Amino acid sequence: MNQKIQQKVIELSKALINPQNSYNHHISFLVLNNRILHIGCNASWRTHPKSLEIGYFSESPHSELAVFLKLRKKDLITRLTMINVRINTLYDLKISKPCKICTGWLKIIGVRHVWYTTGINKEFAKLW
Repeated sequence: MNQKIQQKVIELSKALINPQNSYNHHISFLVLNNRILHIGCNASWRTHPKSLEIGYFSESPHSELAVFLKLRKKDLITRLTMINVRINTLYDLKISKPCKICTGWLKIIGVRHVWYTTGINKEFAKLW
């Protein structure tokens, strides 16, 4: 992954969290040609019927689904990279590997690459 985009998603993630809202924050970014197109966050107070459709146990969408709900040009999916970040209230990066349900769904819809924070410094790992 491009170092510039890596730094940008970390900076944006830190700016987006509300430390008083919850302990961990999951944020997903859709990237095309090193440009962030959309950002999605976990939010337990929101619901969407697509959550149950893809197999979640509640209607609260994970950040992976939340970011795709914003995407209007579905023909871009196979060209997109998803980057997941998990950050706590102390602004430490934590492991943000997508759950089994999200992983399966992302494969089915054809996302090109998926990256996630490992929880080790500012390191990212590639899922595919």
